Amino acid sequence: MSGFSTRLKKVKYEVTIFLVLLRLPRMKPHIPTLVLIVLFASSCKKDVTENPSVAEFKNAFSQTGNQVANRLIAVADGIIIIGTSTIGGESHLQLVKTDFNGNELWTKELSSETTGFGIRPTSDGNLILIGTKTLSTDNQDAFLAKTDLNGNVIWEKTFGDIMVEQAKDVIELSHGGYVFVGVTQSMGPGVAALYVVRTDADGNEVWSKEFGGSGLDSGSELVQTSTIEIKLLGFTHSFGAGDRDIYLQTISADGDSLASFTYGGAGYEESQAIALTDDGGTIMCNHSASEDPTHKLWATKLDADNQVVWQQEFGGLTEHEGGEGALADSQGNYVFIGRTNSFGNDEQVYFIKTNANGNVLEELNFGEVGDQRGNDIIEYNGSYYICGTSTVNGDSDVLLIKRPM
Repeated sequence: MSGFSTRLKKVKYEVTIFLVLLRLPRMKPHIPTLVLIVLFASSCKKDVTENPSVAEFKNAFSQTGNQVANRLIAVADGIIIIGTSTIGGESHLQLVKTDFNGNELWTKELSSETTGFGIRPTSDGNLILIGTKTLSTDNQDAFLAKTDLNGNVIWEKTFGDIMVEQAKDVIELSHGGYVFVGVTQSMGPGVAALYVVRTDADGNEVWSKEFGGSGLDSGSELVQTSTIEIKLLGFTHSFGAGDRDIYLQTISADGDSLASFTYGGAGYEESQAIALTDDGGTIMCNHSASEDPTHKLWATKLDADNQVVWQQEFGGLTEHEGGEGALADSQGNYVFIGRTNSFGNDEQVYFIKTNANGNVLEELNFGEVGDQRGNDIIEYNGSYYICGTSTVNGDSDVLLIKRPM
């Protein structure tokens, strides 16, 4: 019984840490190191002076409190960013709209105790938003809302049970309605499960499914292929090579499991972003600590059958990096966005562009004194737009970067 008791304590500890992390915005991890290693890392850090041509603009929108920007889209007259604003301990899902030159047009906040993770334009000219609503200390629900292009709410819905449900990404299906992915602690076979819900066009639940095993599993993003198959990206403690691995679950439009895949080594992997490619495959931008325990940005190309074509880790020898966003651009190249502690001052936005074969075309960092992180990237009219978070002004602010392709 001693072995079982030890395992039970470990599971309880992992759940406690998991629930704490669910309530926090994406933050820079703290990795203890020996003094000699810290001194060595500091001496090896590249002193990079940014080339002014790298970024057309880089704007941090200073507001009261702390703001985190997670995803962005382009609409006809500008950029809309979704994230979370926290002031005095109260959080709101936040939308920020700018023109294409980075000038703020308006900021809107939705109902209290909500966080914003995902945003997509809808076929009827509106917006679909995804996030989480906190009901009590130990009870959160997935939050789905539809707004017009000015951020005015058309409807809001919540999904969940008596414990923790969070939603991280949403898409509109080609044959109607919406699907979102996240995590549930109330339902499923284990500690927590990858959670996916389909709704009709009015946000009413059509079905919900949970995927995973006896451990802690979760969902991050999703895409729909041209064959109507849906690919759910997440992570798993239940399956794979050990510790925590990337988890890719494919399902039909009715939520039936088609196949599942894991990627990673014996160490820790964290899932973040997936994007479709022109050849029917996908790219993923994640984190990995299997080859280097300090954590690296992990870029992966999969074919149409979800088999690895190539994968690469990016970052310095002793510092912490991570992947957050992925883009397959109109020129046939792949862009991976995230954060790095290896180049420049403090944490910086990390930008990597490869060709379709994984050969690096550009590896750049953007930042000033303080911490900057890139969380998402899109392409519009010959430019890349990157959203993230900056502490240049003191507190955490929404960051928007534009650079030419």
